[in-house]
Amino acid sequence: MGRVESYDIEFSDDAERQLSGVPRYFQPIILREIRENLLFQPDKKTKNRKPMERPNEYGKWELRVTRKKQGFRVLYETIDFPEKKVFVRNIAVKDRSVWRIDGEVVDL
Repeated sequence: MGRVESYDIEFSDDAERQLSGVPRYFQPIILREIRENLLFQPDKKTKNRKPMERPNEYGKWELRVTRKKQGFRVLYETIDFPEKKVFVRNIAVKDRSVWRIDGEVVDL
């Protein structure tokens, strides 16, 4: 059976800033979910990972991270050449159908 290659994970400056703005309790949870869900096959649809419904500037895929009624979305894209990489573009807060990035409501 073939070995599945892992992806490198890289954060944009925006994503790093947004993560640092998340309450400290949630930061390690979000980072753990990124490692567990995006290292292998980040472009495969799962219960908590799916392509965005519409093209947008924030990311092509979303990873859902929900704890204690607090919803976060990790918005990312995958790059397969020249090396396999996940590029985390933004970390959004989602409350029901309202998305916020950097405190601003965005239409996703």
